[in-house]
Amino acid sequence: MGVRIKSNINNFVASINTDEFKILCGHIAYDGYTLKSFEKCLFSKEKYYKDEREVRFYFMPNDDRNYSHKGVDIPIDPKTLIEEIVLSPYIKRSA
Repeated sequence: MGVRIKSNINNFVASINTDEFKILCGHIAYDGYTLKSFEKCLFSKEKYYKDEREVRFYFMPNDDRNYSHKGVDIPIDPKTLIEEIVLSPYIKRSA
């Protein structure tokens, strides 16, 4: 009863206003957690998650206006992000 939005990683990255954020992005290494560095810790998981093939994004706002304890407001360009929108045939028509 909803909507599916199709995108891809390239469109996602291209749609973000990077002037407001520092962005770390990388594939997860499934060789166990390591505390060697912040980046290594952030982009590693235990071996039993290896089938996920996860790509992780870490957003660091350049100023406090884009951050709250509830999360980060990431400004994106929807025309760049969205490749396709599919509406469910069961959505009710509004009057």
